[in-house]
Order: sequence, then structure tokens, then C-alpha cells
Amino acid sequence: MSTYFWCSSFRRQQICYIIFFIYSSLIFLPLSESVYFEFTIFRVGKTSIVYSGATKPSGGAIEFNEVNIFNRVGHANYADAVQIWDSKSNKLTDFTTHFTFIVKMQPLEDLGHGLAFFLAPVGFQIPPNSDAANLGLFNTRKFFLSGSQLDFRLPLVELVRDISFNIHKVEDTSKKRKLAVGLTVPLGVLAVGVVITWDLFWHKEDKPSQKSLESVALTSTNHDLEKGEGPKRFSYENLMLATNNFSADQKLGEGGFRCVYKGYLSGERMQVSIKKISHGLK
Repeated sequence: MSTYFWCSSFRRQQICYIIFFIYSSLIFLPLSESVYFEFTIFRVGKTSIVYSGATKPSGGAIEFNEVNIFNRVGHANYADAVQIWDSKSNKLTDFTTHFTFIVKMQPLEDLGHGLAFFLAPVGFQIPPNSDAANLGLFNTRKFFLSGSQLDFRLPLVELVRDISFNIHKVEDTSKKRKLAVGLTVPLGVLAVGVVITWDLFWHKEDKPSQKSLESVALTSTNHDLEKGEGPKRFSYENLMLATNNFSADQKLGEGGFRCVYKGYLSGERMQVSIKKISHGLK
């Protein structure tokens, strides 16, 4: 499993002269052995980081996108493979990472599409046609994506034993604003690769109607619930109790018509993230 950083551009921009402090620590449960690596500067010629696409080291930092570049993606990944689970015992590795960066946008009207931190199998390559809102991770020629939102599906009871949310601060140097981004996910998710799902995606050639898709999805979900498989259904009252009546101090983030809260389901004895969608969402 390799550690990756990604940045994507769509219009002309200077989105990233990103200065990273990266710290990662992994504790192997079966062997009680730890692995630690730290980067405070990135130099040309060093082989510990592999650069691909529009990414390169520059001035001790990682420059993801150059000026006047259209539709490009840049990856920077840790060169060595890192074991995150023991195939014999199926025990998982505890994983912690911290990183800081500065984003400079010049000019302000030419914006990019974002920055992502993710884990992927060793040898992962930049997918074709994955620039802009496709996040440098998704090939639009193979699948159709109804939106650019990626979503971690929680809870994963059989895989997730502990979930801690870690908010990283990002400084916007143009307006001195601070934005909250990122979260720390457990190694239960990472052990099966990157557990990311897209809301409503299908092969281009199928092109089913929206109503038929909603009908199939609803029938499948109800069938799973009746069999006790798939996601569990909770009452609104239980979710209110889990999030302390959706209090502000439990909020992890928001966007559009959605807010995500941290909560604890006492009956299930587990921490979860709960997405609350307003009635105005269509």
C-alpha cells in the first residue's frame, strides 16, 4: 500500500506551491513493530517520493500544477510499500498521519479543483481522463458519474473498531481565511483498499432512466434491510441522541445542503459519522 498526494487543475492556475510537513506512523499489531517516516523538505533527485503527472519538487516544496496548464493531474507518492495488514492473522495496522500545506492561487479567478490525500495499492497510476472534478482518481471514459462527490460509507461494523476525526487547518494566503479539511479514518477502511463509493454511477452504455435507478436502489436497500444485511436503519430520535441533538460542537463539516456530524451509537457501541440532508436538497 502506498501513500499518495494529488492535485488537479482544470483552468489556468497557480494553485499549489504546497509546503508539506508529513508525519506518518504505523504500528503492526501482530509484530508490535512500528514504521515511521517524516518529510519537512522535498529536494530534486531524492527517491523517497515518486512524482508523476504535473507534479515536481520546487524550492523545497511540492509544486503540483504549473501556470498555464490545462486539464492536468499531479501525483506524489511515498516510494516504499507499507504493510497495513497481516494476511495470515487478518489483523490490521493502526495508522496516523499529519500534514500541513499552503495553497497560493494566482490569479484568483483561475481556480483548480482541489487536493486529496489517499492510500492506494502499490503501482497505482494516474487514471486517464481523471482531471478537474474527477479528482485525479476516476476515469470518466469507463463509468458515468452523476456528480463529483466521493463519500465514505459508514459504519463498517466488521472492519471499523475506532474512528477518530482530525481536522487539519489550511491557510488561504489571499484572504487569510482558515478552512477545515480532511479527517483521519481507521485502518479497517484502508485494509481493503480505498473504500470510496460514488452516488449513482453506471456504465455509459447502459444509460438507464433516473426513475428505474431509484426504484432498483430502493428495492435492493429494503431487501438488504429485511435480511439484516447492508446498512442498518436508525430512528431520527436515536440519531439526535447520538449527536447531542445535532449540536454545533459535533459538526465535522458542511457543504451545499448537507452537514456531517460526529456521533456515538450507545446501543451499537461505536462511533459514526452522520450526514444530515436538508429538505431543500433535490
